[in-house]
Amino acid sequence: MNSQSVRASLRLSGLVAFFATMPIYSPNIVPLFSTLTDSDLTGAFVWPFMIAVAVVSLVLSILPHSVLKGTFASHAPACVVVAYPLVTALFYLIMLGFLPTSMVVARLLGAISGVLFVPCSIVLARALSPWPLESALVTVCIAAGSSALLNWFSTYLSAIPLAVLYILLLETIAVLYFTEPSKCSCDISFPAESCGSFLEIVTRFASVMAPALIGLSMFAFFMGVSRPNVTENTSADVMGTLLAAVTLAPLCLFARRFHHPLQTFFHQVLLPLLAVMILAAFAVFEPLTDCVVRALLSIGMYYFFSVAALFAVAFAIAGSSAREFSPSLVLSVVMGCFSLSTMAGIAFGGHLHLPESQTVFMPVVVIAIYCVFLVAYSIVGFWRNTSSCSDSEEDTVDSVEPTSIAVRCENLSEEFALSPRESEILGFLARGHTASFIAKTLIISESTVYTHTRNIYRKMGIGSREELLCLIERDE
Repeated sequence: MNSQSVRASLRLSGLVAFFATMPIYSPNIVPLFSTLTDSDLTGAFVWPFMIAVAVVSLVLSILPHSVLKGTFASHAPACVVVAYPLVTALFYLIMLGFLPTSMVVARLLGAISGVLFVPCSIVLARALSPWPLESALVTVCIAAGSSALLNWFSTYLSAIPLAVLYILLLETIAVLYFTEPSKCSCDISFPAESCGSFLEIVTRFASVMAPALIGLSMFAFFMGVSRPNVTENTSADVMGTLLAAVTLAPLCLFARRFHHPLQTFFHQVLLPLLAVMILAAFAVFEPLTDCVVRALLSIGMYYFFSVAALFAVAFAIAGSSAREFSPSLVLSVVMGCFSLSTMAGIAFGGHLHLPESQTVFMPVVVIAIYCVFLVAYSIVGFWRNTSSCSDSEEDTVDSVEPTSIAVRCENLSEEFALSPRESEILGFLARGHTASFIAKTLIISESTVYTHTRNIYRKMGIGSREELLCLIERDE
């Protein structure tokens, strides 16, 4: 095994450890319940943690990029990656009874851990970049699936082995940073193409990230409202996450035959189809009182939202290295939305006071709302793609082989001194792809695609797609 394979294995181990110990994800806390002497300790830690994550996410998303550049180019990344596991380990040891119990200390550790969590996530994401969406999704599935197995295994452990497991996992997180420290400390400021007014950046960010953020927020809200158990030691969210992680990797291979960006396949095909299937299953089987049927329905709900959440996390990781927006903006908004949605779900679920037999009501409502959004999003996306295709259906180089097109685009890029991003977009334009297709494939906004296209035309001295294609056909 060469050094590159070893580093890849270490990075994956660190990512698994990070997923398996995140206090923001409730299944990671569940194994501690059997050893708790004071059940209020969990809330004393989690609520300050969630509030701190939301506040820090807001601050990092609006800080000037010059401040972030100076911070992440210094020794701060190493300090954050070491401090976060240490503080979180102290909390787990308190929960397991190895350190003196104190509500004040639990709240303080929760606040400190929450403050460190978001910058730690940004630093670790830098170690994973740059990754295309498909690779990021497969890796996130491996990490989430392994985390689910660890959560299930942890429910059978007593306090001492559980403490050893948590400490080992938390210390493994630092491995993910120290395998690629140069990546984590590099400039994470806004690239030139994402400059603009605050309103322009927000508009572009919403056009790129909104579907993934809504899916992740729905998952977090659902997780806060309802958390049913399948068996005494197995919860529905763990089973749903494990099934989602196992099935998404093969679906990536199937999506390749779809001949559309992976984002389009998930948001306009897979998730609407799953939503309709889940709602239909509830309409048919929910009136039944059989415990097995109800358990399967609960797993199905969590499977649906886990699919949406895993794709959203992978989309955020891939989007943080797509150079449309800075990693700090992408990941802080993702963490902030997850934290706020979880708190809203916990608060809302706590005020419902529904009996156990009716706790599925709110999750079904959430799924129905998300299903309506997905169907509407799919219709709008299909209409826009159809309009774009009809406008450019003749603007393709049908007589040239794809390999030859790539070579000719490379030659033209060198001749006209195109930037790497412009060269990348030139290849898509030469194959007749629309701005929507290019934007979803590269995880950038359509306005950025149009800006690069104008720059390509200006450098080449042309004014239309037809002239570009004629230029490519003549470049022999």
